[in-house]
Amino acid sequence: MKIYKYRNFSQYSIDSLKSSNLYFSNPFDYNDAFEFTFDESDNQLIEKWKSKFKDNSEKSHFALASFEIEFKNRKNPDYDRVLCFSETYNNPLMWAHYSDSGKGFCLEFETETEKSLEWIGFKIKNFKDAFFNLKSREKTSYNEEGIYLLPLFKVKYMKRPPKFIDKLEEGYFKYAKDIIWSYEKEWRIVVTKDLLKTQILEYEKKYLKSIIFGLNTSDENVKMVKEIVNNNYSNPIKFFKIIKVDGTYLVDKVEI
Repeated sequence: MKIYKYRNFSQYSIDSLKSSNLYFSNPFDYNDAFEFTFDESDNQLIEKWKSKFKDNSEKSHFALASFEIEFKNRKNPDYDRVLCFSETYNNPLMWAHYSDSGKGFCLEFETETEKSLEWIGFKIKNFKDAFFNLKSREKTSYNEEGIYLLPLFKVKYMKRPPKFIDKLEEGYFKYAKDIIWSYEKEWRIVVTKDLLKTQILEYEKKYLKSIIFGLNTSDENVKMVKEIVNNNYSNPIKFFKIIKVDGTYLVDKVEI
């Protein structure tokens, strides 16, 4: 699957491209005031989970412990960090809102597919040891190349907030947004901050497949980005430019 990361043209985005870094943000700093919103009161949640796990089984203890952690940190701005992508490169609104009115560029990544999930690989050095201990019961998602695969989940756009603990396909609250944001066609990675050494994670360069320049990106900035890629990436990366489609309000890309 192809996913896209829109960037403004700035010293920060240029440095990030040089270092193959992506920043995991605080979701409470996003432009959507309803990030991580769910449709249940605190009292409803507590009673619901107390009644659901009355037995003394290990599974119930684990579920309750997980719930308590999530519940405690449900509005904690220092708990989760999020990295967002879009599944589209040709939406003029995305270029306007996230790439300085088309003066920036867009990174195209190709994900890996495993167990019906999409993944992107980041350097193991970005994570604390606790991250791997946490995953020890599962099939490993890191390899001898020092890459850890983080899963992406498709954002579900809804008319009202989901329940606090719902299945992903029903709209888990960390991957749910108001339907007015549906034009973004967002996919996101959510990671607990305490498991990261830094919020700036280095991705494996092989996942970057192309760079798309906006309709208004200057020739000078196009040249600069090309030089950075040629000097810092050994894998083949294509370059495209956004163009208007005659007779429509649509845009597309052409290779340059």
